Order: sequence, then C-alpha cells, then structure tokens
Amino acid sequence: MDQDLNRLISIQSDTNSDELFTKNRKWISNFFKDDGNLGFINLRKKLAENNIFIKNHDYFKSQDNPNIEIHFTKTYKRKFNCIQYLLLPEAKEIIKTNDLNKLRIHYDKIFCQYDDYVDNKKIFKLYYPYDLNISSNTNQFNKRKFACIITSNKNLKFNTRNNLYPFRYELIRWYEKNRENKLECFGMDWNMPMRKTGYFGRVFNFINKYGFYNLYYKAPKNYMGIVNSKKEILSNFKFAFCFENCSIDGYLSDIIFDSMNTLTVPIYLGPKNTSEYLPESCFINYRNFKNLEELDKYLDSIDKKKYEEYVHNIFSFYKSSKSEVFKINSFINTLVDNIKIDLNIV
Repeated sequence: MDQDLNRLISIQSDTNSDELFTKNRKWISNFFKDDGNLGFINLRKKLAENNIFIKNHDYFKSQDNPNIEIHFTKTYKRKFNCIQYLLLPEAKEIIKTNDLNKLRIHYDKIFCQYDDYVDNKKIFKLYYPYDLNISSNTNQFNKRKFACIITSNKNLKFNTRNNLYPFRYELIRWYEKNRENKLECFGMDWNMPMRKTGYFGRVFNFINKYGFYNLYYKAPKNYMGIVNSKKEILSNFKFAFCFENCSIDGYLSDIIFDSMNTLTVPIYLGPKNTSEYLPESCFINYRNFKNLEELDKYLDSIDKKKYEEYVHNIFSFYKSSKSEVFKINSFINTLVDNIKIDLNIV
C-alpha cells in the first residue's frame, strides 16, 4: 500500500468498493440523493488533506492494520484490532441490534442523534450530512399544487409508543376519503397493505408477501407511484407532510430538509423536542392540531402572504447559526476532529 498504515481508516457499509464516496451512491428505493452524496465525498477529501486515507473494508487484506475501523450498524463484524467507531443513523426502534446501552461496551466512540445518550465523552451528537441548499428552480405559490407526501409504506417490526408509521397511513387514507384531490402520495409499496407489528403481524406480512392482498386490498386512490428525485416532486407543492419513522428526542432526518430546500412548507411530525432544533416559524408542527380536520382547515387558510412568511423564515433559519449542526461541514468536522485526536495528529 502506498499510504502509511497508521493513517488508514476502514469503513464497513452496505456498498462494495468505494461507492460510498461517489455521487452515484444509491440509497433506499434505489435512487440517488439530490445532494450528490457530498457529505461522504467531502469527508474523504478533508481526511486526505490531513494525510488520512479512508477506504471501504473490502480494500483491506486480513494482514493489514488500519488504526480506525468504522461501522454503520452492529450487524457489521469487527475485522481489525484497532480503534472502533460506530455511526448510528437508525435507532433500536428501527434496527433492533442498534441498542446503545449494549453497543457502548463494544466501541470506543459512537456518533448518533439521540439526545438521551450523548455525553460528549464516548457518545457524540452527529447528524447525517444534509445539504441545506435552497433550489433556485422552484415554482411560485399560485403555480403549486396543495400537498404531497413522499414516504414508503413500512412499519416497525415490533410495537413501541414511538412508532410514527401508522400516522402516515392514517393521513393518506383520511385525504383519500375526505379530500381526495388535495394530497398526492409518492413512495414504495403503497400498492400493498401496511405491514403489521408483532408475531401475528409477521405471519400477516409473510402471507401478503405472496400476493394474497390482491384479494381484498386496494391501493389509495391518491397514490402516484415511486419517484426518482424528491426535489422534482416537492417543488410542485405548497406543503409536504414530513413524518419521521419514530419519535426520539433529537432525531431529525433529511425528510424535513428535503422539503425546505424546495421552499415547500413542511408539516412535520418528529421528536417532541423539535422546537429545540428548528424554529416553529419555518414549519407547521403536526402536534399542534387536535386532528386532521383541524389541520386541513388551517392549511386552507394559508394565503400567499402567510406562505411567503414561512419561506422567509426558512431562509432565515438556513442562514442562522442554529442550522449549522445539520450541515455537511458539521458532519465532516465532528468526525475529522475526533479522528485527529485519536490518531494524535496536531
């Protein structure tokens, strides 16, 4: 190898070779991220500037000895006897093995979003890299349709009070029944029933896997199919329903920023402490309404002036210091700073 082994990092991901560090990195639903995967591309560049080289784990041979090994989930097996990092984009509610109480003994440092675990000693706050960049190609208020939701028809594998997946299904069916032409639904698997949780749910899901749902299930009338680019869809709507998969303090995903980037006002259902991270002046908090009927009436009341207030507030938030924690540079600097400390690089 042409690099100093003391400054090599092995990273285990769900890709082969170095696809993780290219703009062609594919994500869920087999589509490319609108930001061109800048977070990981620029992370590699920043590390190289410090003479640190990061490669996918299949680059290394068993006799190699990089100084740091990075995992995305506990499902990856330790390959080298070196400093161990864990980047945890999903909580245990989504991936059962991602239990921080158990994982902390296996890793030297863990990077995640979950407020209750962050101690800045072993577990550090880290948001997935979001490109907070407002698209210039956006339609004006009077050219936009009412509302959309871009989401997959999924569910958690086991029951938890934090589960927000059922709210997506409830929303789509409510608009189908009460205001069919006001909401358009995009995403995967809405042509089949929502998955169920628990043991009997797994039996139900197994049966449906073979198409038995065709005997009784009808897809929502407002289901429009799968999308290749969120940006292209979102820019055509005034509002976007942005529901996280579960409610955990501090956990905010790119779902709300995708909406803001196109100046589509987000109707957001996420952690209960969302307002600690995002000013409520730049989004509509789903939790502030008693039911969907009350929320829908509020959306109907929003005129061009009120919509432009939300847009102005989104711009203000993006320019503020409060948004820095979500940006690509924060992701890069947090990791690079910790890596330099652990490699004793001044």
